[in-house]
Amino acid sequence: MKHFRSKARNHEALAIDRRADLLDLLMGSAPKENETIGSAIVVHVCGPLEHRACGYGDSYEQIRARFTQAIEEAPEAIVLRIDSPGGVVAGLNEFVESLIAAKESAG
Repeated sequence: MKHFRSKARNHEALAIDRRADLLDLLMGSAPKENETIGSAIVVHVCGPLEHRACGYGDSYEQIRARFTQAIEEAPEAIVLRIDSPGGVVAGLNEFVESLIAAKESAG
């Protein structure tokens, strides 16, 4: 992470960069747009996960929308790049099943 600098020698603790925005550290950052790298599309997943858009993290509906947008561009591969501490678990299985169904219907 950009905000943490490792001091992890001999099991020492991690240090927080004082220049980091505290709210960004605690809440994560707003989700990024999809990124095309060669013939693949990277769907970025950032921050705490929620059911609906919240402004400080990512939501299952935002990820699903970006995943659907990526599928519509017909790439050779879609990569989910996840930088998240976790979040709301309820609904996760249904969310994953919806991504799999979208992938299968797109061929």
